[in-house]
Amino acid sequence: MQIQQQTSNNVEIVTKKKLNTKRVLNLYGLFTVIALISSLFTIPISVNENLQLFYNKELLLETYKVKEFLQFIFVSALFFFFLVNIYAKGRVWSKVFYLTLILLFGYSLVMAIYLVVYSMPH
Repeated sequence: MQIQQQTSNNVEIVTKKKLNTKRVLNLYGLFTVIALISSLFTIPISVNENLQLFYNKELLLETYKVKEFLQFIFVSALFFFFLVNIYAKGRVWSKVFYLTLILLFGYSLVMAIYLVVYSMPH
């Protein structure tokens, strides 16, 4: 009886990447930014009485408003992705995340009260 030697083959195990909170929130942020940017092009599309689509040029935003809207989108996206990624870093960074959210909530509350008190007549 003879022993037949065989060489071992390298087996590569492929595992699926798990969906974690960081990945889900980053995908959510990406789709939200894409949707907000695409809304610039879909605002002038309207429906008339006969349920037909038409392009209303009166609803187009002026250039400076488009620039302001894009600035708002990109600053908000940077802030969102920054918060998501520091939250995912760990225990110490999650405290920074919660502190930032508390400060943002406080600022929003102060601005809402300020705008109610000093409202502008239209």
